[in-house]
Amino acid sequence: MLDVLRHGDLATTNAHLGAVVASLAKKAGRFTPQGAEPYEIVLTFANSLWPQAKYPIEQPFLEAMARRYGAPVHTVDYGQPEAARRAINGWVSEETDSRIPELIPEGLWMTRRVWCS
Repeated sequence: MLDVLRHGDLATTNAHLGAVVASLAKKAGRFTPQGAEPYEIVLTFANSLWPQAKYPIEQPFLEAMARRYGAPVHTVDYGQPEAARRAINGWVSEETDSRIPELIPEGLWMTRRVWCS
């Protein structure tokens, strides 16, 4: 992935992604353009990782996901695809105030991990 993004190392990639998120966060707020109705821009970030249950994940990775991306890690059993789909879709729906009620449609499964962002 680092080669695709043309970054030399993970620290550089994380720093750049953090800067993008910080820049986007500054765009939120209430605005009143001259001669127009006021409006508000609300930006929320919802990131999570959904690996196969019992898949070994090292603690430094979990800490980096939480610290750098605010991304909790939820394990699911992809051997029970409908339960996994419901869990992921439920989390996404809650995090987006039901704006994205179904990220993963029924019948779409051939994976062992999902990254939601």
